[in-house]
Amino acid sequence: MKNLRLIPDIHRQQHIVKANFAFDKELIALVKKQTGVRWSQTLKCWYFSKADFNLNTFYKNFEGSTFIDYSQLKQQSDLIKKTTIKIAKEYLEQLEGSYVLKVQDNGVLRLSLGDDYKASTSLPGLYIYLGNNPNSIADAYEIGAVTVFQGAHFYDLPESIGLYDNSYILYWCKPFGVKVGEGKIQ
Repeated sequence: MKNLRLIPDIHRQQHIVKANFAFDKELIALVKKQTGVRWSQTLKCWYFSKADFNLNTFYKNFEGSTFIDYSQLKQQSDLIKKTTIKIAKEYLEQLEGSYVLKVQDNGVLRLSLGDDYKASTSLPGLYIYLGNNPNSIADAYEIGAVTVFQGAHFYDLPESIGLYDNSYILYWCKPFGVKVGEGKIQ
């Protein structure tokens, strides 16, 4: 029996489901018949948009010929931390969304912002940080200026940052030196 593993990921700023398997012409032909499947030269795998992916339909199309490992779609490991961002009370602007901090298969720590992420474009000089003090960026790691204001996207972090090193995701107005929002990493 053939083996295929389904893995959640983010590609080109969108949540996807990767289909990972050893090279097999018959399996490739079966995967290519699936609705919405695409090949990624960058990832070197077939993938589906997570929003359009239907596990039951996918599973039925391979029933009896292929073992489908979908455990990573259903469970969360200790390699993942989640949070939701909240705007500081002083601001009337919009800043909200869900986040996942996860160690990828290749060992890279990635901060992924969810499809529900929204930040007002009128927030001046908005920067994102990882830190341990929700009221200061003095010892925080600066990820960079916010350039995406809506929808799923991600930041790959350097090897010097560990999954358990920081307690907060901070949004800061750099020109004025004030906190705009925070999310406690849990």
